[in-house]
Amino acid sequence: MILISALVLMPMLTNAGWIRTYEINQLSIGRSVRQTADGGYIIAGQCGDENQSDLLLIKTDSLGDTMWTRIYGGGDSDVGRCVQKTNDGGYIISGFANVEADMWPMGDIWLLKTDANGDTIWTRFYRGGSCAWGGWVEQTSDGGYILTSNWNSAYLLLLKTDENGNTMWSKNYQWGDNWEIGYCVRQTWDGGYIVATNLGLFKTDENGDSVWLKPWAGHFVALTDDGSYFVLSGQNNDMWLIKTDEQGDTLW
Repeated sequence: MILISALVLMPMLTNAGWIRTYEINQLSIGRSVRQTADGGYIIAGQCGDENQSDLLLIKTDSLGDTMWTRIYGGGDSDVGRCVQKTNDGGYIISGFANVEADMWPMGDIWLLKTDANGDTIWTRFYRGGSCAWGGWVEQTSDGGYILTSNWNSAYLLLLKTDENGNTMWSKNYQWGDNWEIGYCVRQTWDGGYIVATNLGLFKTDENGDSVWLKPWAGHFVALTDDGSYFVLSGQNNDMWLIKTDEQGDTLW
């Protein structure tokens, strides 16, 4: 009876969710996904081929079925790396534009604002030679945006904009001789910012000035209700979940 029950339950468990594939053309890559207010999902990435790609945005319903698809860019390769919902019901997408196939990662940081239907409201490019990876963007309490990335293949970048994508301030940070990469940034309860980087957990004030850098390198950071942080990291082929206090000191 136990064996029979297990066999009967298996199809129910395996069919509990769903899997969807989206093939736009030869190269279709999803790089960021968020759930939307209607229970569906918004996906950012790229589509094209091995020589040229465009920024891709897909909106689905709650079952993953496509509601609409938008493609942005042209010319050299363009990539969407992070998408977030905005307070007005639209989306903010960060990525890279004008990347020449034989000179990756040469290109421009791209910030794209759309309405709820994926139609462009504004687009901004931030030029600085070579930049790569990172590319996380968040809306801030003043309606603007904070973006982290790599800049000139050397520096960690924090870029603060107003609600229209105009630069309010831009800061570069370097602590060593290797690339400094910002993977994820959040606005903190005190109005500053916490950044998960390849060198550690990095805290700034509201103007982007350094407050502290702690040794937990990570790809993702989240705030908790008590003002502390969760960091997702990896060491020695293991995945680590670290809980710190508000000063970045390890709790467990």
